[in-house]
This record gives sequence, structure tokens and C-alpha cells, in this order.
Amino acid sequence: MRLFPEFAQPHGHSSLVWFAQEKRLEDSLRARLTLKNLLTMQPGWEWNDFGPVVNIFINAADPVRFTMDLPFATTPGTQWVYCSAATSVFSAALQKAVKMDLRSFGDKYLFAPAGMKLSAWYKDPAGHWVGASEMHMTSRDLLRFALLYLHHGKVGTKQLLPVSWVKESLSQQAVLDFWDILPGANGYGYYWWRRITNGHQAYIASGAMGQIITIIPDLDMVVVANCLLNGDNRGREEILRIHQFVNQITAK
Repeated sequence: MRLFPEFAQPHGHSSLVWFAQEKRLEDSLRARLTLKNLLTMQPGWEWNDFGPVVNIFINAADPVRFTMDLPFATTPGTQWVYCSAATSVFSAALQKAVKMDLRSFGDKYLFAPAGMKLSAWYKDPAGHWVGASEMHMTSRDLLRFALLYLHHGKVGTKQLLPVSWVKESLSQQAVLDFWDILPGANGYGYYWWRRITNGHQAYIASGAMGQIITIIPDLDMVVVANCLLNGDNRGREEILRIHQFVNQITAK
């Protein structure tokens, strides 16, 4: 199953030229923006996930269009900056690529075959499926997703994801050697965080407010957390404690 057919291009990853209107592609940097840049949090836009631009993005009539019109701070693909908006642009671009409603696509090719069931997934004001958040699932479903990657894309005897995709998405695609709530950070994959815990390579999926998956292949171990943490209850401090708890386990 080719989730990302543009990755098959022989001379690198295809541009997003086909996705946005030509009038917004006059900027040479915008024309060079690729799906891989979005997957690796290296779109190059002027962005601060803890700044006022986030609320403007969330409340925009069309958050994807707003993001595509952002000015650039760096050349795409050269600098990692956590950017929630990148995932929403990727979500919209992926739906355009698969020529199918993205929720239906996910249910058919990923969630249902993996034994997962989303309790909710919300759209933005323009009707795009939100990429950065708003996907609700139980801890058991988080565990099923973690096991899918621990088992190299397999569910039982069925190869649901290509082994090459699992390996590539977990590999370091961007340099990240520090993040305040991710001790031992050592790179970033395709929306996967990477860190070292007591000499073991761990891969982290971290959702909004404390939904966390930790996969440690050489220990054949996964840890999931599903909670609601925010600024009112020491959110970032508690998320750090989840990683410290994993450190206690791997130290034994």
C-alpha cells in the first residue's frame, strides 16, 4: 500500500506545487516546499507554536490557506521548528493525493485493519481534517498503533504498512538534540520523536495534553499514556514525569 506515492519520484520528493494555487507559488521557497518538509517539521515558515500565530491559525476561516501564505524564515528542509500547522497542511495534501475522504481512507486502510476505532476526529472551519490534534482514541487504540510499529508494520500475519516505511519514519530525518520535556532527545523522524533512555533507542508519539506512545524495540516494550494535561495542572511538568517513569523502567 503506497500511502505516499510522491515518495516514489526518482529525483527526490515532489513539490507541493500541485496543491496550492499558482498565485501563491510565486515565492521560490514556497515552490520548493515538499511533503517531506511537512513530515519532518522543517517547512521553513515563520512560526512559534507558543506564540499568538497559533490562535490566528486555529481561528482562521481556512487554516490551511492561512498557513500556505505564511512568510518564510528559513529554507524548507534546513531547520527543525515544531509547527502544528504543518500537520494540517499535510493532512489536506494527503487527502488530495489519495483522492478520497481522509477519514474514510484512514478507517479503510489503517484504523480498521489495525483493530482501532476513532471515537472522534474533527474538521477545521474550511472542512479539512485537523492534522495537529482533535483525533480521539482510547488507550487500547494507542497501544494497537504502537504495536503496529513495534512489529514493523504487521498486524498478526498481515503486512499493513511497508517495513521500509516504518524504518524510514522512525529514522532520524531532522536534527533535534534538545527538547525541554523530552530527556535524551536524539533526532526527529516523520512526526516521531526520538530519544535515548538508559542506552536504549526509544521512539515517541506525543499528542496534545499527554497522549504519549513510547516504543523501545530492543526491549520489546511499549508504554502508552492517555490523559488531559494543560497549563492548569502542570501539563509540561507532568509530561516530563511520564518520560522519567519510562527511564525508571529501562534502568532495571
